[in-house]
Amino acid sequence: MLGGPVIWLVQFQARYSLVEWVCHSQKSYVLLLVSGVSLLLLAFCALDTVACLRKSKAPPDSDEDEAIGRVRFMAELGLCTSALFALLIVAQAIPNFFISPCAR
Repeated sequence: MLGGPVIWLVQFQARYSLVEWVCHSQKSYVLLLVSGVSLLLLAFCALDTVACLRKSKAPPDSDEDEAIGRVRFMAELGLCTSALFALLIVAQAIPNFFISPCAR
């Protein structure tokens, strides 16, 4: 569930820290590479969440009904946060196609 926010935070900090180096070296593809790797890691988190969600859809026992409900809720919430933070990562990468990171 926390994979998305942590990956987004690391990606945000990495992109912010790399801007000066990208301007001096003229390698603007590095910022897009950071975003792409972050999206890939986020996809792995989402796939793990989907696997947990599939496990929770197994026929529940009467004793484990409440626990399975919690697992299912956390898995669905994790899937939603993964989607939200994937959208944020894409939204932060889009300006690199139109604006140079060196523009002031």
